[in-house]
Amino acid sequence: MCACGACGFVFAPAGAVIATRGPDDVFYSLDYFDGRADSGYAAYTDTLGALERNAAHLLDAVLAARSARGCLLEVGSGAGQFLERAGPHFTRVYGVEICAGICTRALPSNVTLFERRLETILPSEMTAPADVIVLWDVIEHFPDPVAVMELLGRLAGPGCLIFLTTGNVASPLARLLGKRWRLMTPLEHYSFFAPSTIRKAAAAGGFQIEQITSPWKWVPLVLVAAQLGRMFGAGRFAWRWVPRSWRVPLTLGDVMLVRGRHT
Repeated sequence: MCACGACGFVFAPAGAVIATRGPDDVFYSLDYFDGRADSGYAAYTDTLGALERNAAHLLDAVLAARSARGCLLEVGSGAGQFLERAGPHFTRVYGVEICAGICTRALPSNVTLFERRLETILPSEMTAPADVIVLWDVIEHFPDPVAVMELLGRLAGPGCLIFLTTGNVASPLARLLGKRWRLMTPLEHYSFFAPSTIRKAAAAGGFQIEQITSPWKWVPLVLVAAQLGRMFGAGRFAWRWVPRSWRVPLTLGDVMLVRGRHT
């Protein structure tokens, strides 16, 4: 792990990460989501119930803050649970997901899913600039978050709102646990943000952060067990007997919900 002496940004060197586990479009395959990769989910399907409920909760926050609902762009769409819910509320909805095949559901007719890298998306492929951009637990997976924000700035329309969730490396829990923090996974996460550094990254794309809160969300107990197993060396034994359908509303104060506006 490295930290910038000037701004305090904490990151894993991209070259070292890629040399260890391969490039992003290979690492984030279906193997990553079904638990066969060295890192990733114990089993993505076990989290879908919680992700569905979280998608509804996050969409409520977006709709409450955004009156213009022409075009929404989601980066890191996963199985498409947020796209499916957002479709009826916007004229056009676009999703970007690097893992081809992870989304198997039938999406609304006004939803387009690009199954490729974000860097390949051109403004001309969207019918209009985005009124809303969302990135749920994904910005930390990019080796160059500043370049991502610059790209999103080019896809954003005037006054576009951006919403994202990511870990808070400056939170008391993260500071207490250090390398054992549940989100300190450098083979998956390149970037570890604090409020100050996410503001600077967003500003590179012309986004001014308006609000940062610490949200709650539904968490599958199997994911809690898997993270505890990784933190304390228990491996897969920690979660193999946990009922897959159990989930709890939880906040540990170590995740940020960020809202900003394109200026």
